[in-house]
Amino acid sequence: MTQETSGQPHLAKQSLEDLDPTKLTPLTPEVISRQATINIGTIGHVAHGKSTVVKSLSGVLTVRFKNEKERNITIKLGYANAKIFECDNEKCPRPERFRSAGSLKEDSFPCDRPDCGGNFRLIRHVSFVDCPGHDILMATMLNGAAVMDAALLLIAANETCPQPQTSEHLAAIGIMKLNSILVLQNKIDLVKEIQAKEQYGQIIDFVKGTNAEGAPVIPISAQLKYNIEVICEYIAKKIPIPIRDFTSKPRLIVIRSFDVNKPGAEINDLKGGVAGGSILKGVLKIGQEIEVRPGIVSKDAEGHLQCRPLLSKIVSLYAEQNVLEYAVPGGLIGVGTKIDPTLCRADRLVGQVLGGVNALPEIFTEIQINYFLLRRLVGVRTEGDKKGAKVSKLAKNEMLMVNIGSLSTGGRVLAIKEDLAKIQLTNPVCTEIAEKIALSRRVEKNFRLIGWGEIRRGSVIKPISDSRIITPKVDKENSRQLYTVHFEAKPTDCEKECPSYECPVLVYNDPIGHIRALIRNIVCISLVHDTSLKTLIGNDERNINKVPFPLKADSTKTVDVENTDFNEEMKYDSYDEHLYIIFRRLHGKPHRNYNEGGERYKIFQSNLNRIQTYNEQDDGTAIYGVTHLSDLSEEEFTQYYLNERLSSVSTSSHTSSSIYNVQHKYSDNPPESFDWRDLGAVTDVKNQGSCGSCWAFSVTGNIEGVWKVKKGELISLSEQELVDCDKVDEGCNGGYMTTAYNAIMNLSGIESEADYKYLGREQQCQFNKTQVHVYINGSINITQDENEMAKWLAANAPISIGINANMMQFYFRGIAHPRKFLCNPKGINHGVLLVGYGNETKGSKTTPYWIVKNSWGGHWGEKGYYRVYRGDGTCGINTMCSSALID
Repeated sequence: MTQETSGQPHLAKQSLEDLDPTKLTPLTPEVISRQATINIGTIGHVAHGKSTVVKSLSGVLTVRFKNEKERNITIKLGYANAKIFECDNEKCPRPERFRSAGSLKEDSFPCDRPDCGGNFRLIRHVSFVDCPGHDILMATMLNGAAVMDAALLLIAANETCPQPQTSEHLAAIGIMKLNSILVLQNKIDLVKEIQAKEQYGQIIDFVKGTNAEGAPVIPISAQLKYNIEVICEYIAKKIPIPIRDFTSKPRLIVIRSFDVNKPGAEINDLKGGVAGGSILKGVLKIGQEIEVRPGIVSKDAEGHLQCRPLLSKIVSLYAEQNVLEYAVPGGLIGVGTKIDPTLCRADRLVGQVLGGVNALPEIFTEIQINYFLLRRLVGVRTEGDKKGAKVSKLAKNEMLMVNIGSLSTGGRVLAIKEDLAKIQLTNPVCTEIAEKIALSRRVEKNFRLIGWGEIRRGSVIKPISDSRIITPKVDKENSRQLYTVHFEAKPTDCEKECPSYECPVLVYNDPIGHIRALIRNIVCISLVHDTSLKTLIGNDERNINKVPFPLKADSTKTVDVENTDFNEEMKYDSYDEHLYIIFRRLHGKPHRNYNEGGERYKIFQSNLNRIQTYNEQDDGTAIYGVTHLSDLSEEEFTQYYLNERLSSVSTSSHTSSSIYNVQHKYSDNPPESFDWRDLGAVTDVKNQGSCGSCWAFSVTGNIEGVWKVKKGELISLSEQELVDCDKVDEGCNGGYMTTAYNAIMNLSGIESEADYKYLGREQQCQFNKTQVHVYINGSINITQDENEMAKWLAANAPISIGINANMMQFYFRGIAHPRKFLCNPKGINHGVLLVGYGNETKGSKTTPYWIVKNSWGGHWGEKGYYRVYRGDGTCGINTMCSSALID
């Protein structure tokens, strides 16, 4: 279903048939003609002229509601679009060469200056988000800031600077890392020149040390439209066009919603509700199936929150009055849907996220954050003090106002530790890890901004499934066909030395139905010449096929592809960018904004250098490459996945315990190789997530193996029990394997994974003694002698060990044997499970290795496992070995 855009012939026509998101930019004619691609917020103190300046630029009065008009202030977020034009005659004087008009204006028209002869041409299309300035409406302002790319800071010339909300709004956009700012010194027609100059000095002093320092200060009169052309010029010249992602699965943040039906409408004439907001990434199209999360929020019989996402279809798209067939990231749009209009009335969907079905982030009910508090309240003075009142520390159980995206909700502080806090949300939110949030506290009668934070992890709830969820259709009659993938390869040493490399080629359907192919392995990609990556990929994996390398220049390989309709050529370019694009699609790593994208890309590039170093400085056969952890800095990787507490344990406590009280079946002649997986004593690879609970996985893995050997039954045990109920260790913040054994003994046993499921977060202990499946009688430490370790392992069970995991962030496959300066044996920071050992022979060289089970999921490493050189204590693999004892 489409809606006809030809009804506005003065605007560039859109066509779904011709749509190719890979070719779109914010300045593509069919985009900029109909839709704004930059969001600019107006901020500042109440009654400083924010709505008036928007009207002067766009011709639209954003003060629309009855109570707003009566009080002459903005109460809800206001919206208006404007086109910015520049005369193409360079002799046309500045600033008159620039002009603004409403969104419906044609894209080119003659300049009306005498003797000019030029034409005004469209250079920018802007959405204005008009924020209320009153102190009690700070939450509304923060909701608007969630979609801003730039800001106009209004300061009235007839008042001293700064006023309270001037300071508070500037602090808020600083939290959001909004750096494109224009300062407008408004109402200069109401003051004398000397007063305007005096206040100009106040403004310069006020913005020092803020993100507005160095921003242009433009004297204007919005009421008289004085210097409005200067604002237009500065918008065009000083505010950069944000980098937009047109190819990912679409996601829109909802900042308003409404019902377009008039009272008394006949049921057959009713229209679905409208959601308004800004697309963060991707392209929305007429006829597209969509999902809105969290959707309808309710409670079950036990009082637990549950969310049912809204599933619908797009029936119309608008940018103000402009009709769209598709909408892109940037300016504000309205999405007409088939959602029950009563669910959309009066902004009921504000705070929700709209996007493709099954393609939206998780729903959080509780978040753990890193937080930072302002030193002083902004805009609030203590009596007799020119400085703002001090911000006190967070207190357990206090209620805050939390802004996440466009959602404003209450949040109860459950726990605090240094700069970390756990907050229970009043309303669930659809968001992502690393999302920035704003924190406000009630001061006297109103909420005031006190700080900000970043989500580290949280408790999620699974949305209630709906039978209407769309599933891809498969053409069974044409389920397979040959697909030709074109490559360009460059000569490398590998061409001569490694002729047997095989590289998986992943074949995808992208959001518009095209077929894409890519090489997954970084070693293979390194053979691909830096040419041109013309298209991006989706993340609907269809089939994995192997293409032998090395490839000759301009070589072609033909592979089978499942469920495809046609073939398409895939070329490559810009090595770093190419890898980063592949990485984001493969591992579902979207960006919420330009700043985050830039920061993550820099980390990714830095990690590519580390990967190269690892490959150069490893004396084994290991290959390091791009993994799902490749956009994390060393500090983040350590914080989320490792356990630095282990390095504080003296290894001497793990060296002296006798192992000879346990019978050694292979004491004198252990086998050349051994693997407990072959004997059914190892459960499937698990995933600890971003919870530092590796110590618990190491211990349960060992007990699972010992129990299988002693009792003949393999039971997957509960790591969550240890995370919640081991009061000596610190759950997701780390722990020790030795104390975990003691905790299990004190609890009289451990439950199964099925009875006490893993959540990846700490909660109140739910231990049920009646459901204990496994007990232990004690634990022992095992020698550091690796020959004796092998004997013990083969005779008894898998071993719980500690290891330096610094190199594991980028491990792909092979036997890791890094040099000590990269992997200090004393720097133990990760708990894992030793399940076997073996030898690998290539030519005349034989390399002994250990087999290590990790807890980062089966997609990491060698299907969740890690092989490490055996014999010289590589990465401290022999320094912290222990096991449970079971009679």
